[in-house]
Amino acid sequence: MAEELREYQVALLGIPALTVRYTSLNGGHKRYFVFETKETSGVKLENLVTTSNRSVAVIAGHSEFGPLIFRKPFLERYPLLREVTVLRKPNKKFVFIKQPFERHGSTQYAPKHIPTLSALTASIDLEASANARTNEADFHASIHGSDCTTPSPGSDLKNEPAPSARSSQANAERTAPCEYYIGLMSGTSIDSLDGVLVSITPKAQGVHLKTLATTTLDWKPEAKELLNSLCTQESKVIDLALGRQLLAAQASLVVQRLLNKTQLKAKNITAIGSHGQTIWHAPEQKSPLTERLKRCLPTVPGVDALHLGFSLQIDNGPLLANSTEIDTVSDFRSADLAQGGQGAPLTQAFHQMIFGEAGKMRLVLNLGGIANLTVLDHDCQLVTAYDTGPANTLIDLYCRHVVGCPYDQSGDFARAGKVNLEQLKALLDCDYFARPAPKSTGRELFNAHYLQDKLGLTLPPVKTLQPATKCTPTPEQCDLIATLTEFTARTIRSQICAQTLVAKRVAPGEHVDLIVCGGGAFNSYLLLRIKQLCAKQGLSLDLHHSADFGVDPKFIEAQAFAYFAYCTVHALPLNLGTSTGAVAPSILGSLSPAPHGHYQRNVRRLVRLINRPSN
Repeated sequence: MAEELREYQVALLGIPALTVRYTSLNGGHKRYFVFETKETSGVKLENLVTTSNRSVAVIAGHSEFGPLIFRKPFLERYPLLREVTVLRKPNKKFVFIKQPFERHGSTQYAPKHIPTLSALTASIDLEASANARTNEADFHASIHGSDCTTPSPGSDLKNEPAPSARSSQANAERTAPCEYYIGLMSGTSIDSLDGVLVSITPKAQGVHLKTLATTTLDWKPEAKELLNSLCTQESKVIDLALGRQLLAAQASLVVQRLLNKTQLKAKNITAIGSHGQTIWHAPEQKSPLTERLKRCLPTVPGVDALHLGFSLQIDNGPLLANSTEIDTVSDFRSADLAQGGQGAPLTQAFHQMIFGEAGKMRLVLNLGGIANLTVLDHDCQLVTAYDTGPANTLIDLYCRHVVGCPYDQSGDFARAGKVNLEQLKALLDCDYFARPAPKSTGRELFNAHYLQDKLGLTLPPVKTLQPATKCTPTPEQCDLIATLTEFTARTIRSQICAQTLVAKRVAPGEHVDLIVCGGGAFNSYLLLRIKQLCAKQGLSLDLHHSADFGVDPKFIEAQAFAYFAYCTVHALPLNLGTSTGAVAPSILGSLSPAPHGHYQRNVRRLVRLINRPSN
């Protein structure tokens, strides 16, 4: 009969529920770990980690359906692993990993330090390991996926190392465990809420980020109507409150989808980075709004030095944290604004980390509702980043209100139309384009009122939307979409040339990498016009999608906010250089701790460490 000594609940990618039990079986000098799951199909165990002879084998790797496979390097590294037996039963799967029961003199090395394996299985109840030997790796532990590095064999067990733990492997450099984060983003188009679940592992410089799951949850028509109605100065306070609750509720559904996809549990996620929904962006320190605010303040020394520009993203961090049981970081822009910055764009720090390459000047163009440009020099340094103007927002606005579809798919409508040069000239007549960086903008400027003011165009109410493939716009409608697309392309071309040729960062004829992301990256006609317009100025662009670098164009902003949440949790100021105009870097975001979340668990654990009597 098998004697069960201890049981732990572990979450592994690709396995819905996994129970790990250390078991002593009557079968000679053997010790077994039993991994039990309800999945009936095979499981591919790519990374097995032995912490020492005493703790035999612990799964700490990515699991996916397929045959049981051991890599040759693993077998060479762990010669003590003798055999693996897989037993299948209806609706259950048992994997027995066998290893000789080690002796050192007359002492049997039983796995008495199993509770310290939180570096491999963060889902172990912290209280269960309170009496175990604790070290730095324990404190920073989180459950690992295959892309996450785990402590070297024996590194968790510092006391009484086993004979094999005193081998050359014991001198290997300890690598930091990875952490899991979720990023959420709803853009200015208010089409959907995008979510990503990523693993982040610290490196000597920067981090290694890997996307494990993505999902998109479209806003229902009623939700779109509510959120769009909030993006005006006439919005109602009660609607703003409803909007906050709506964001948190939709976000909690997205989070649950991501957890279901990866089979991770809430306790495995360090934090959520939630951008919220931008309702109003007014970053300028001198504007009618800030002047009105100053009139409400007492006239005292220092009041003029206050940074009163603001950017309002509705969200409800505490509600999201409580509904998901995951710590939530939100309100990312306010910290930069408090330092006198624009609060936007912020993704340039993420662009620098994933796209920068020594010896190459690169431009990153994010084509969301608004277009923002990141300039990285040949030394991977961030030169500048700012909003160039509208990207998709006016095109999408016209398509929704007039054509009856959400957007111009692949730019097919614009490609079929002709540009009206008189209308184009009117659209380009805007002070924003002549302003120097740092600068940022949004739907507060480029909206239906802009089309009314520049073109005398009054948009009809939105009716039921159909897919773009089922809509056939009139030739006149195609002409206007072509004009709006050309408007976007020319404003982008102007800033690309200003940051390259005019700034003399490249020579005429020199090729420059332009990496495009965001929803507009799928508008092939818009990309073609940008490239053609730059070529006329003597600038050769090599166009790349962010997907060429392993980053889905649709989810790059959600990934960025997952990374920003990582920076917040680790108290890392986000270095945006001078790109936003802030006087100093800031730790972005406001933390809403969840009951029993990462923050609470680690603070309590830290208190126990501090209060532990010294030996």
